[in-house]
Amino acid sequence: MKPLLDWLQHNKEWVFSGVGVTVGLGVIALVRSFFKQVTPPAPPPPRAPSLQVNLAFGFLSDGGPELSDQMLLFTVGNPSDRPAQLTGIRLPLKNGSNMVFPYLDGEKRLPCMIEPGTSSKFWVKLSDVEASIRSKGYAGSLEVHSVASDALGNDYSSNPVTVG
Repeated sequence: MKPLLDWLQHNKEWVFSGVGVTVGLGVIALVRSFFKQVTPPAPPPPRAPSLQVNLAFGFLSDGGPELSDQMLLFTVGNPSDRPAQLTGIRLPLKNGSNMVFPYLDGEKRLPCMIEPGTSSKFWVKLSDVEASIRSKGYAGSLEVHSVASDALGNDYSSNPVTVG
């Protein structure tokens, strides 16, 4: 320790000048950088599963000139970065009941997985839906929307359309 104090005593003019302070801070910063642990940035948290549901009218084609009867089309997309299991699609009615489709036609069979960044279409004859709504006591046109459910118990609503 004595040699260090003797050296400081002998070189105090330049050590405590601006040049000495700058050099000293540079040495300290360099030593700290050697011992500093680099921690990689944390990855962003995964987005929760979410489904987007679109309800529309349309027709099916088998590639020929003939079109199907008018259909009610359900498109379920998965914008998430994780797969989601679609368990069912239903139409909630104004009286609190639900129109459920146990055997819904589509690109896949329910329940099914909707992979990230993909969508699947399902359909039912519009005339069958309208007949079922009329059998429940509804007359005239009715605004409905669809609700898709996933395996976690989450429900996702679509845009409304008017049937009848």
